[in-house]
Amino acid sequence: MSQPAGAAATLTLDVISDFMCPWCFLGSQQLGRALTALRRTQGPELAIHVRWRPYFLRDPSDARRASKRDMYRRRLGGGDAAVEAMAAKFTAALQPFGERYTVDGQVCSTVPAHRVCEWVRRQRGEAAQWRVANELFRAYHSRGEALDDPDALARAVELAEVGIGANEVRDLLASDDLQTEVLQEARQLRAELGLTLLSGVPHILATVGHQLTFEIPGAQDADYFERIFSTMLAKAKL
Repeated sequence: MSQPAGAAATLTLDVISDFMCPWCFLGSQQLGRALTALRRTQGPELAIHVRWRPYFLRDPSDARRASKRDMYRRRLGGGDAAVEAMAAKFTAALQPFGERYTVDGQVCSTVPAHRVCEWVRRQRGEAAQWRVANELFRAYHSRGEALDDPDALARAVELAEVGIGANEVRDLLASDDLQTEVLQEARQLRAELGLTLLSGVPHILATVGHQLTFEIPGAQDADYFERIFSTMLAKAKL
């Protein structure tokens, strides 16, 4: 079904990701570049809505911390050389976006980070949520900070400059607010989309209007994202 004649085009993106996932960090940068280009070609009448939604690559009930390097040694199975090769790969991929990458730091539960991200959306809206999502990625992948550390999460929100103070973030994390909601949403998304615990993100649901939906798996490059979105917008006008 096409959009009504004269109606403003609307592109809605649900970005399913985990902040500990380096591919999700890279994908967020590629997506941002694609949407900047899309706005140039489509014009100001295009409305874009982006919502970041939770996913857990690590069992969310596991609150223990572990060395990030040790995790990658086990997962990659190639010792220190494999870890350094992976670090070099993501360093090179993120460099064009002005982003750093490190395998230093601790693996931990990302439930607190997802709670903060969703809370910011409810408090300040989608644009603020994306700014905070980017800072949460940087906290873990660029600065080697733990995503269950209230001070690190508060610092990420402050760096995003969305009008929320550090003490507000700490108060949220000291409560149980959004804990149940975030866990339930992640379980529901995993079941609905058939995603597995150890793979499957980033995963984007792109919708034009209310009819045309397309699933995009993986951290695609910016040109691919832009091409898919442009095709969807063109089809919606037919």
